[in-house]
Amino acid sequence: ENKGFDIARIVTEDIDLDPGTPHPLPWYPPICDTATPHSVKLPLKYSNMPGLKTIATKERFPEESIRIKFLESFSQKEENENIAELGARIKSAMEAQVWPSWLLNTLAANYWRIIGNAGASISCYSLALYDAPYNMLTWC
Repeated sequence: ENKGFDIARIVTEDIDLDPGTPHPLPWYPPICDTATPHSVKLPLKYSNMPGLKTIATKERFPEESIRIKFLESFSQKEENENIAELGARIKSAMEAQVWPSWLLNTLAANYWRIIGNAGASISCYSLALYDAPYNMLTWC
């Protein structure tokens, strides 16, 4: 559920791209600040979660099960939509700083879950939890 946020707009109009226009190459993935998650103090309810306490391995475990729902949230209907391009769009949205960082970090975290990079996903989720206003914590 998008909680009233126009997710499709974040990766189109707000980065000056039409929905049918491909993102210019090169397609770089969204990067969350990797130094910050280690220094942030999350509320106890989150900081004790096993996934946030352990260091992720370099093994890749793509989560294809969330791919379709993730693409639908961006109004992408085709299952074989290029996830790399969507990652580049999220990165551009992060650089544009039009939307709250916690929201963009959540989108980046889900991108990394689909790619299979648990470490990057956890970093992004940690930042989202840290920056999110209290009333949005159920959305992260």
